[in-house]
Amino acid sequence: MKGISIAGRKLNDGIDLYETPEWATEALLAVEKFNGLTIEPACGLGAMSKILERELDDAVVSMDLIDRGYGTQSNFLLSDMPVDNVITNPPYILAEQFIAKAKQVANRKIAMILKLSFLESEGRKELFADKDFPLKTVYVFRKRVQMYPHGIEKPKNSGTIAYAWFVWDKEYCGYPIIRWI
Repeated sequence: MKGISIAGRKLNDGIDLYETPEWATEALLAVEKFNGLTIEPACGLGAMSKILERELDDAVVSMDLIDRGYGTQSNFLLSDMPVDNVITNPPYILAEQFIAKAKQVANRKIAMILKLSFLESEGRKELFADKDFPLKTVYVFRKRVQMYPHGIEKPKNSGTIAYAWFVWDKEYCGYPIIRWI
């Protein structure tokens, strides 16, 4: 399978494409408001972008490292485009780099859907302890989110991995809040 390397990691064209179910993006938008220019930097085939474009009042820019026919082909980790918000389902092996880059380019909020276990790491302490762009809320899904590689038949079970929306808000002050959606 052909792949591409970024930040010293190899991404495979098909295997690294895990589309976010429509309802999971809608659940985020039901509890968080996003104003201003929003970027979806790992848009894949546009599953999340289409919801953002439909639901947000302001412009949405969609991009992906791999040209899959939706959005523009661009490397987010090399981008310096200032935006108000970043909302994405990043490649998991690059999640920390995506968060760090989002904190550089976003002026308001960052929302990333990640495995709940992303909280477990001494090495990620700084991502969560950042006072300049603090983690505001972790929205844990009550219902399991099913994400599976593109092209793989959808499994019949409810999934085995717990996911959550992690939301950083530049204007937030305080400890992170855990909520269920």
